[in-house]
Amino acid sequence: MNGLTMAFVGDGNNVAKSLAVVCGLLGMRFVLAAPEKYQFDAAFRRHLKSILPAAEIIETTDPVAAVQGAAVVYTDVWTSMGQEAERQGLTVQMGYMLRYNPGIQLLFRAVKEGWLGDVMEIDASMGKLLDEAGRKRFAQIPGGGMVELACHLVDTVVTLMGPPLSVQAFGNATRAPQDTFVDNQLAVLTYPKATVTIRCNHADPFGGPNRTIIVRGTKGDMEIRPLESGKGVLRLDEPREGGRFKKGENPFALEVPKGRYDEEFRDLHRVLVNGAPFAWSADHDISVHATALRAAGLTP
Repeated sequence: MNGLTMAFVGDGNNVAKSLAVVCGLLGMRFVLAAPEKYQFDAAFRRHLKSILPAAEIIETTDPVAAVQGAAVVYTDVWTSMGQEAERQGLTVQMGYMLRYNPGIQLLFRAVKEGWLGDVMEIDASMGKLLDEAGRKRFAQIPGGGMVELACHLVDTVVTLMGPPLSVQAFGNATRAPQDTFVDNQLAVLTYPKATVTIRCNHADPFGGPNRTIIVRGTKGDMEIRPLESGKGVLRLDEPREGGRFKKGENPFALEVPKGRYDEEFRDLHRVLVNGAPFAWSADHDISVHATALRAAGLTP
């Protein structure tokens, strides 16, 4: 991968920083396209220079120029980027952080293989305590915290259920009028036989431990809490997987890799080196983006 270019179109956040470090380690050029005030901070630039002095990092405000000649284009939330990239033969990978989590992977399997029967309801929540600088920053972005954080839950729900029939969005700015950031949000998604609620709270001092997803079906249910811990409970009306999971309650604790995005990088390697397709299609990603925008109240 030495000599290749990865372009990141979006905010210079933790995902972009992680990708910049990985590119430096692999000998890849990394190009970040973002408005100047959303590019890398000076502290990160110094840190990267100290650990990877030969890393080639370019920052620009021009997304068109950034993707020229890129072997990989990585974006935050753009509704048409995936299809346009496929048309041009480019590689686009979305950085949704729950896709390869072992607990979420088990949930995908349980639903896909019918362990839970027909899904009737999903309750999911994701929060954190955002600092003052972050609140000021996100107050300038339409959609509140739902776009920044709960999009990861939207990706999980759309993977499980597909695009919803309808979405209702609710939001509160808990510190208004002094602070206009919409930090407490709820989205209700409807399906032919199911209802889904997604909550996003950027004022929760225990946001990490409170992150959870519960899926209830006609034959069982599954709960993961905290969301990325790999720990939860699977309840079944009959044994599954040759008796590994018994009838009744099955607590589980799966080993979670230290790197949240490690498996995504492996997926990217399979695509670039072996020509394999991504596990999540561009059509799926676009459905996620459209649903996330609706969940944030930005589109009807």
